[in-house]
Amino acid sequence: MEAGKKKQGVQIAIFIITFVVAFFGTKWAMSQFKSSHSELKNAAVELNKMCPKMIDAATRIDSAVALDNTLQYHYTLVAIDKAVTTIPLEEASQFCQKNAQTNLDSNPSMKFYRDNKVSLEYHYRDKNGKPLFQFAIQTLKK
Repeated sequence: MEAGKKKQGVQIAIFIITFVVAFFGTKWAMSQFKSSHSELKNAAVELNKMCPKMIDAATRIDSAVALDNTLQYHYTLVAIDKAVTTIPLEEASQFCQKNAQTNLDSNPSMKFYRDNKVSLEYHYRDKNGKPLFQFAIQTLKK
């Protein structure tokens, strides 16, 4: 009889320990997520204060939006009209994606995004606001 009570006591202790670890672990993880999301929201707010802004002769950043663990950028290619362009958009998308991934992976100013596994989405439109292409990148797993 005493062995049964001892076993029950051990099970209760394990349950309590598991519950406490899960509760505080989840609470910590959520605080990390909220902190990360707060940083993303702040980054979007600060970027939007400067928008619209020409990045180069052909590219304008129009806005940024923080969504969960994703920062979404909206660009316009100011010299492109989707209806008449002869530029291969798939190649342009691949070129932009490659450059964005290299920037995320190697630029010291992108450390926060790498450390917090933030996804970055890029949406490109033509000079008339018509969608051209979009892509998303993430920190490469090491």
